[in-house]
Amino acid sequence: MYQITVDDKIFYTSTAPNYVKKKLESGAWIKTSKDDADAISVFGEIYSLPNKLPIENKTVANVKEIDGGTIIFEVSNKTKINALKVVDIQEALCDLSEDLEALKDG
Repeated sequence: MYQITVDDKIFYTSTAPNYVKKKLESGAWIKTSKDDADAISVFGEIYSLPNKLPIENKTVANVKEIDGGTIIFEVSNKTKINALKVVDIQEALCDLSEDLEALKDG
């Protein structure tokens, strides 16, 4: 997997980044290999790559290979922790509701 960052913030994660180069004849951006790339495309937007010629008015995006299994594991753990927090909140709201009913009844 690859992590794409813009301004030091995670912008996108992909199994295969869309490396592109500008076709001289038409000016169109076409998909290419990492070695031949001038830029990267994310959601149809073109981003400059570090250590390549800067592209006018295009933000630089950094591409870094990451361990996808680790990312999935970390997200799974965070999801479990957040799910437990939701259950705790729901239980607290039920307790509060019971206390309010008891106060109303006198």
